Amino acid sequence: MSSIVLAVALALTAPDSCPRVREIQVVSGPALDTTPRRWRWALRWANRLHVSTRPDVVRRELPLRPGQCFDETRRREAERVLRATPFLADAEVRAVPRVDGDVDLEVRTRDEWSLRVEVAWQGGTGGLRGLQARETNLLGTGQAIGLFWEERQGTRVYGLAYSTPQVFGSRWDLALAAGRTPVGRFAASELRMPFVREDDRWAVRFEGLTSRHDFEFVLPDGPDGALRAVWRPEERQRGRVTAAVRWGRRLRSTLLGAGVSWQRLVYPGAPRAADGQPLPPLPALDTVRSTSLLLLLGQRNLVFVPVRGFDTVNGREDLRLGVEVEAGMGTTVPRLSADPAMVLQGRFFTATRAGPLIAGAQLEAEGERRLDAPPGQPEWSDVLAEAALWGYLKPTANGSTTYVLFVNALGGWHNRTPFQLTLGGHAGLRGEPRLRDPGARRLVLSLEARHHWRHWLSQLLDVGSVAFVDVGRSWAGAPTFATGSPWRISAGTGLRLAFPRGSQQTLRVDVAVPLGPGARRPQLTIGVGQAIGMTAVGGDAQLARSRRHSVWLRDLFTSP
Repeated sequence: MSSIVLAVALALTAPDSCPRVREIQVVSGPALDTTPRRWRWALRWANRLHVSTRPDVVRRELPLRPGQCFDETRRREAERVLRATPFLADAEVRAVPRVDGDVDLEVRTRDEWSLRVEVAWQGGTGGLRGLQARETNLLGTGQAIGLFWEERQGTRVYGLAYSTPQVFGSRWDLALAAGRTPVGRFAASELRMPFVREDDRWAVRFEGLTSRHDFEFVLPDGPDGALRAVWRPEERQRGRVTAAVRWGRRLRSTLLGAGVSWQRLVYPGAPRAADGQPLPPLPALDTVRSTSLLLLLGQRNLVFVPVRGFDTVNGREDLRLGVEVEAGMGTTVPRLSADPAMVLQGRFFTATRAGPLIAGAQLEAEGERRLDAPPGQPEWSDVLAEAALWGYLKPTANGSTTYVLFVNALGGWHNRTPFQLTLGGHAGLRGEPRLRDPGARRLVLSLEARHHWRHWLSQLLDVGSVAFVDVGRSWAGAPTFATGSPWRISAGTGLRLAFPRGSQQTLRVDVAVPLGPGARRPQLTIGVGQAIGMTAVGGDAQLARSRRHSVWLRDLFTSP
């Protein structure tokens, strides 16, 4: 017994052997590298137009503080956290040993180009679908402000957005947006303390939205199968509060949380056709009221692998490998909901690496089990699900070519709120019209060959190209006016641009051609971000607009 007491006493009085962080020096680099002799004068002139991120802003994002223990795992985490910051393109953290055994840190960052004008364009009848002008790092503070004009569900929306990752110098994030739609106004707000560092043990999130807008769907018109776009006015108010705690080892953590969400949907006024012509009688829709309480559970077992040029043109990325499992379960509040029901949600993510191959999968699903379902009607309703499989093959580690396979399936079952998917558009088959082939389920398989080109402007921007083939179809299912489709195929080529070089922001320009019977002219599409891949998983706009509950699991481990 005495030996045990002695061992405990020695352990408590033994000096801490881990090296400690003493001083942290932050060097915020400009957005453009001026070391190359070619274009140096132009690069220096351009940098004068950009305000570098303030060192104190970088320090607040850094997950290391003076006095903390230091090891290689924490150094890599610090780089990953900084690279995930939207106003930083890259970051390097270097440990400088001291004579006393501790370390000083030298943090070097490189900014994204903060002033951005982004265009969204879709050929055919789509035309210009969005225009944004944003300053994403206002005066080096990390704050973003911008004006936007875009088409949402076929109607034009414009407004103003603002966000900051450090409210009054804290770890709280704030995002605000407001604007007008053709039938009213909208306003959205979000305040959150997210999980960012692996040492973060709790997180909380508040969110609110009020909007009057149009719900767009496609209506078959006549025996020839022609389609008409129809707009049904919709008023939506929703809010949520979630909080969570987590414990465990770094990247091997368990999460427990709770959330309350409420949503109200009203369908005032009569539907109207986009072409202005009269419509046949359409079924009326009841007001939806839903307040739900959810218990959130999660488990993760991950590693992050730094790579270059997978879903960026040639920027540094941190690939997430391992397993994440998340679940939400709860009930609606009887007096605050139209229907008593159990609410279930689930998400499963896995990814692995085998030599030059990286593969992964993700499944998300949600639904309600109605406790008062009438006889003959299904107990399960408003079921929404999305599954994705992906694979990346880079034959050589430092090569310029990457092959990407992507499979995306999504659908809805027994939906009581308006629901419809289409096969065409950005999230479906490239080259097909946006409102092509309405249905209840959709499956798209895509194959891309991406190539990063070394060129005479390489000191200014990254340039890449893609060649792709898309194959897909839709199924009719239960939603009103869903027709389904046969298998369709399209092929095309595209350009990928990132400014400045090494940026994680990608401009996408694609030209796609529908193949097979009834083929049409090529369509040009312009947007931001890759069309397929890990960064394109989740968040389908047509699926999200029909959700009955605003507490969702996709970003549970980064914020509840």
